[in-house]
Amino acid sequence: MKNKQNRSFDLVAIDCDGTLLNTDKTISDGAKEAIDQVKATGVEIALITGRNLGGVTFIVSELGLDGLIVGCGGAVLYDIKTSRTIEWHPLPKNETAELIRICRRQDALLVLENLEYSAYEKAVDEKESQDRAAKFNNRKVDDLMQVIDENPIKAVLVGEPEAIQAALAEIESLQLSFNLAMSGPNSVDILAKGINKGSGLRALANVRNIPLERIAVIGDWLNDLDMFKASHFSIAMGNAPEELKAEADLIAPTNDEGGVAWALREIIGS
Repeated sequence: MKNKQNRSFDLVAIDCDGTLLNTDKTISDGAKEAIDQVKATGVEIALITGRNLGGVTFIVSELGLDGLIVGCGGAVLYDIKTSRTIEWHPLPKNETAELIRICRRQDALLVLENLEYSAYEKAVDEKESQDRAAKFNNRKVDDLMQVIDENPIKAVLVGEPEAIQAALAEIESLQLSFNLAMSGPNSVDILAKGINKGSGLRALANVRNIPLERIAVIGDWLNDLDMFKASHFSIAMGNAPEELKAEADLIAPTNDEGGVAWALREIIGS
């Protein structure tokens, strides 16, 4: 953990799963009240998440957000107020087709994400149940190759560690031009080369014309490392792995203990 510093901010970027959301995928205790407090001081709130736009609809609605969303792990920048996609970075089509073939060979689950929904061709009952709880907008399709023409912007590799490692080894051996980030204990986000939450945070700062040192970030997992390194002030959740905590300026309570509300009060000094 870094040393705590006294700073003031113009914007706070908050991760969703494991941070703003409890383990049961509901809004963290006290989060709405704390967000309203932050907004009342003139500080903007933005979401920065691995979810696509369809996956954050209930969050935006429940919290009454009207700012920017950095979605799909940094691949999308979207303005809620104007319903405008400001920036997006689709996966390269040829490499994505090869990725589909790799996952079929390794019997690994691959999910392709568009702006509004996610598609997969291999039914996994446990994952489908988890996704329903998380309020993801998913579709089972007969052939993921047909989804490529819809310009997916993120892929997620899900499965047992052995299947994931075998698929990753093939991706590396074929030198496919992706950026890879661990998004959970058994999942890997696959994005266009150079795209991650750090690049998404920089795009957000550029659009809002806010220096990075005037932006605070809150997150909980290894795919948040890039935004922690890009940010000048970061808060890790108590449920975060030690590697992320080591990059943080402060450690909050866990997501199930109202950690986001605590973090936001620390940021505005209330």
